[in-house]
Amino acid sequence: MGDTTMAMPARSTGVFAMLAQNRAMLVPSGALVLLVLAVVLGPFLFDLPDPERQTLAEARLAPLSPGHLLGTDGLGRDVLSRALDGGRVSLLVGFSAVAIGFIVGGLLGVTAGFLGGKVDAVISRLTEIFSAFPSLILALAIATFLGPSVRNIVLAICCHTVPAYVRLARANAIKIRNSDFVVAASLAGANVRYTLRRHIVPLVLQSLLAYGLLATGTAIVIESSLSFLGLGVRPPQSTWGNMLADGKTELGMASHVAFVPAILLFLTVLNLNLVGEGLRTRADRKVGAA
Repeated sequence: MGDTTMAMPARSTGVFAMLAQNRAMLVPSGALVLLVLAVVLGPFLFDLPDPERQTLAEARLAPLSPGHLLGTDGLGRDVLSRALDGGRVSLLVGFSAVAIGFIVGGLLGVTAGFLGGKVDAVISRLTEIFSAFPSLILALAIATFLGPSVRNIVLAICCHTVPAYVRLARANAIKIRNSDFVVAASLAGANVRYTLRRHIVPLVLQSLLAYGLLATGTAIVIESSLSFLGLGVRPPQSTWGNMLADGKTELGMASHVAFVPAILLFLTVLNLNLVGEGLRTRADRKVGAA
């Protein structure tokens, strides 16, 4: 009994296995967790001023001023409070757009890749039409047509995330469909539903989830770009994009107004890309070994 217990290897799975095997991923993973926790829980854990409260007598205070850790902007609004409040909106838009792309694009891609034929042709042609437009240009056009709001910005970014997920899911589904174990299951009499549920979907899901962090970074950049141009979420609701737009006029007098959201945006997207790339590489190895 003792020998049997000792012979069992202790193995971790998923994200924890990736982190254990690649120590370099610990730093970006930890930084990403801290950033998300600060944005989501910061306003509830710390006594921060109302992000929309204007106090002209306290305009353009420097960082480390009493009551304003990161200073204030030209209207006397607390920069830290606005940065955390805006970060929640940016993350909400990014994760929502990616979630919709994951569900809709993943289903369409798996269907096209597994069934092939006319279904694949129709879905692939539609995907190519949307993919022919640069993502930011397409989002600009849709946001201009629909008008500025969080919902409309999410829908605009979905026109980038859905085609991206369709291509990824389709490519992986085709690769797995032609693998030996799927062919053997079909020859053994397994129906389409069983093959999809048992073999295709679980492996494709790993690649789609890994790509999600990379896509979230792109979605946040698109949202920030739209807000910076005045086509995203409108003030007084803050986002990192419209904070950058406000800060560009303050660079000579209060540069921290632009630097704070710029640094948060840079660190968030950088760490999303680093962790996402690590997960994607690991998922690709699993699909390739299938």
